[in-house]
Amino acid sequence: MFRVLILLGLLMLTMATHAKQWTIASELSGAKVATSEEKVLWRKRLASMQIHYNFEDRDFLIYRGDLTIDGNFDSNTLLIVDGNLLVKGFYNDYRDDIGVLVVTGSMTADRLYSWGALYVEKDLNVAQLALSVYNDFTFEVGGKVNARALVLSDKSADYTAGKLDVELNDMSDDSDARDAAIRHFVPEVFTQTGHFESEMDDDFYGLSFDDGYALARMAEGVSVFRAREADKSLPADVNRVMQSGTSEKELLELMRKDLLLAQLIATRPELSDELANALLRLKDPTINEWLASSKPELVHAQSGGEITPKLAQSLAENPDVQLTTLQAIGSHASPQVRAALAKHQALADSAAGRALTLKLLNDPDASVRAAILNAFAYVSAFGLDLQDAQIDKLINDSKSEVIDALANVHLNFAQANALLPKLGDEARAVFAESLRDQVLQLRPTRMQRAEQETLARGVLAVDNSKNYFRANTAALMVLPDAEQITQFNRLLAAKQLSLDGITRETRSVSVIRAIAALGMEHSKMIPSVLASNEYMPQDLQLHILQLARTAKAKADDDYGDHPIDALENLLSNDAAVPAVILGATELALSQGLNPSDGGFQNALFHNKLLPPEAIVLLDAKLKHDEDWALTLMLQEHASVAQKVRALKRWYDDDGELQTSLKGAENLSESEFFAACARSDSMNLQGIAAEQKSLPLELVKVLQQSSFEDIAQATRMHPQIPLADLDLRLFKTPDEIAYAVRHHAKDWLALSERLTSMPLRAAAYRKYGEALSKTSP
Repeated sequence: MFRVLILLGLLMLTMATHAKQWTIASELSGAKVATSEEKVLWRKRLASMQIHYNFEDRDFLIYRGDLTIDGNFDSNTLLIVDGNLLVKGFYNDYRDDIGVLVVTGSMTADRLYSWGALYVEKDLNVAQLALSVYNDFTFEVGGKVNARALVLSDKSADYTAGKLDVELNDMSDDSDARDAAIRHFVPEVFTQTGHFESEMDDDFYGLSFDDGYALARMAEGVSVFRAREADKSLPADVNRVMQSGTSEKELLELMRKDLLLAQLIATRPELSDELANALLRLKDPTINEWLASSKPELVHAQSGGEITPKLAQSLAENPDVQLTTLQAIGSHASPQVRAALAKHQALADSAAGRALTLKLLNDPDASVRAAILNAFAYVSAFGLDLQDAQIDKLINDSKSEVIDALANVHLNFAQANALLPKLGDEARAVFAESLRDQVLQLRPTRMQRAEQETLARGVLAVDNSKNYFRANTAALMVLPDAEQITQFNRLLAAKQLSLDGITRETRSVSVIRAIAALGMEHSKMIPSVLASNEYMPQDLQLHILQLARTAKAKADDDYGDHPIDALENLLSNDAAVPAVILGATELALSQGLNPSDGGFQNALFHNKLLPPEAIVLLDAKLKHDEDWALTLMLQEHASVAQKVRALKRWYDDDGELQTSLKGAENLSESEFFAACARSDSMNLQGIAAEQKSLPLELVKVLQQSSFEDIAQATRMHPQIPLADLDLRLFKTPDEIAYAVRHHAKDWLALSERLTSMPLRAAAYRKYGEALSKTSP
């Protein structure tokens, strides 16, 4: 009874306080900055608690006595309340900064969200949900935790459970706790489209709690709990719903029992129209959003024009949705709904779609115009066909969000010059990066090089940008080599340049040498960052190797700034020269081979371009080692005999492979790969498929493989003539990014032939990257 009275009293606070103003911890009246003496005392007092780490070498505030917050509390700093704390609303320590709170008495709140660190010496009482997440901080309560529910997600915690209806910890595999959570929380805490991953499984493990959704509800003062606890059969019903063999008849019965079951059924990728329509009749937003991916036209037909922004996004994210549905969304009365069409990346890949896109660019609401521009600006060079009159109109738009969204558009010099002074800080950085990509031929341009350089100087002339590091780093790369050095020195002196950024990105050997002169011996980080630059000359690469050879042993507190770390980065760089790789091999052997410890030895063993001399040295030491066999069989410069021995060692349990490799060590390289391609072993076929220069005749053999993975892998093989390549195989920009072609001109042709704007943009970027590999 006592617990009921406490919780009823605390629940009364919810509706009265959730809309009140926030009290900010850093501005708390009566709180004082701890003196030096107080810091020493408090650190001693907290020494046995995990939270003490947050107070080392830090200033913090102290509030003496009991503290009452009449509303919500934004805990945004380090604060010690030396007494009891009562928050008559929402406690949140991750609203605008990370909070660390110590309460020496008891703490009471209506609802609690803690991303930072929290220590309560006595009891913690929360009327509704206490939610603590993120493992860089801690949750500690010396007394008991009393709440309707305590949810801990990836959090180090130390507490004693008091009165809790639900106690859920994702580090614990407690089925009873999971079942209690399913019965107490609203279904949406588990089933949001951006959170839940549909997976039919005959041994379903359960649902995971959606921290983000719960936080949003708590911030709005809306309960995350059901009006009444669900039936005890619900967990078993959830498992039944998630089993692949459950019949449609049974699913129809289950969906009527509980909304959670209906929502989970809606996540199934394949549903009959009968079942989908039955689900849609429930008029549940979460169900509609899930069905937008599997039954978009049914969802639209049953929506009756009542499309929410979130549902519109779900529909727009479905690449198979019909244009008529997209057009209906584009004519919706709500700007938020119309703006959701920016999620449909293929919208402008047809004449009707382009017409709709251009219509939205003339939308009366600025948020819609900006959303469409932000989504399609980058690919405006690949078929959106923005007319100059349209661009000129947008450049004169009265809304800054529309102006900033133009930073990536395919502009001529006059347009870019007119736009530049109007751009905000972030947009100026995007604009500069667009110029850089044009100069590097990673995207097409409508400007001459001299015009691009003029615009880059305009970017560099702005010295009050919050994003000048990004903007200046990109703009610098547009300038002629000699001018880059002058501007580099000026910006570095003015502290308006990201040294890490330019070190990693510059292609100017002169700038690379200037950076090296700054601190190859004196700045710990410069070698590590330089080592990742593909344009670093051989003498500087060898210098990094020498630094690693003469360095003292790496200490535990050397985080990425030791010469050995620089060598690791260099060995992970495809541009590492053979002399460096050979030298690193000799260094590894002198130190005792131990790649499992990570560092440069691990990078060495993952490098597929070991020179033959390095292979001989390592092979002599590791001839019978299984891990070395894996490295060896993937080496481009390994001999056939070495590859055969490595394959036999790694696949020692593959009888078919062992039989196929009898006598193979005596074959020539071409004969060996032909034998692999024609073998019945999937592993040997895989070795052949990885060869970029495999004769086309053998590629065609592999395309007919009985192993689908092998057949699929060779459908985009670089030996296939461009005219014979099935362009439908490229479905996403990522597939373009990982594909291989032998000639830059192939990517240029694909950037003109692919049917999707994002794919054409990705192919053009590969064209620029391929050109850079062949440039002197």
